[in-house]
Amino acid sequence: GGKKAVEVHAAVWVPDGEASVCMHCKETQFTLINRRHHCRKCGAVVCGPCSNKRFVLPNQSSKPLRVCTHCYDLLNSGAQEAVRRYDSSPDDNSDDEDEKSKNNSHDEPKFYGDNLS
Repeated sequence: GGKKAVEVHAAVWVPDGEASVCMHCKETQFTLINRRHHCRKCGAVVCGPCSNKRFVLPNQSSKPLRVCTHCYDLLNSGAQEAVRRYDSSPDDNSDDEDEKSKNNSHDEPKFYGDNLS
């Protein structure tokens, strides 16, 4: 029908009954006061302190969702890497272009067989 298959799916949540303690810190026992939370990225059952971060997961929601601290660190480092790649892309129109044109020291294209003797 012309629709593209989704490549990234929401995590399958670990059932509540499978975790009586936080799957990350392994210290917090879940009670009526200490509630279970599910990381929206990995599906782990975690305590409040181990899931106190939120991150936008575009394939699930346009709003920031609860994620565990481990996934947050991974997602955040990935976001920073994407920003770095974008910032250092050769297509940007920064002052670097002016500097390159002043030097005008572009390498000549190399072709197969140029260095054959």
